[in-house]
Amino acid sequence: MGEARQLDLVFAYYDNPTMLEKHVELWEAMFNLPVRIIVVDDASPNSPAEPILKNTKINLSLYRIEKNIPWNQNGARNLAMRNTSAPWAFMTDMDHTVDVKAVKTMLRMKKKPHHYYVPLREWPNGEPHRRHPNSFLLEPASFWECGGYDEDF
Repeated sequence: MGEARQLDLVFAYYDNPTMLEKHVELWEAMFNLPVRIIVVDDASPNSPAEPILKNTKINLSLYRIEKNIPWNQNGARNLAMRNTSAPWAFMTDMDHTVDVKAVKTMLRMKKKPHHYYVPLREWPNGEPHRRHPNSFLLEPASFWECGGYDEDF
């Protein structure tokens, strides 16, 4: 495409192969978009991400934490954000999906520096649902200006 990457999608993964496979289907539809997927496998003992992701054709960076630290999702998210390189990153949980329409909206929208954006959510029937506190779009520098996630909390 020749365009600079404009968006990184950030996910922390832990032993959820069914959901990761669903994400791969969605990510493969983004092949021609200026997007990179960053996945941090938080030491999954039973179903590591690497075998699921090794044959994909998506723009992907996979990192793996070796030590299985209980409730280390904050550490995994921080590691992912340390490895972003696009001007904007969208972070969400592995049990939330991001489709091509949402990514195109994020790429196209006018974003203000030092702001973060929380997407609207809806149930499959189209009814609105409360916003999710761990799903947001922001500049990686702004993430670090706020201190990132507290890994000891």
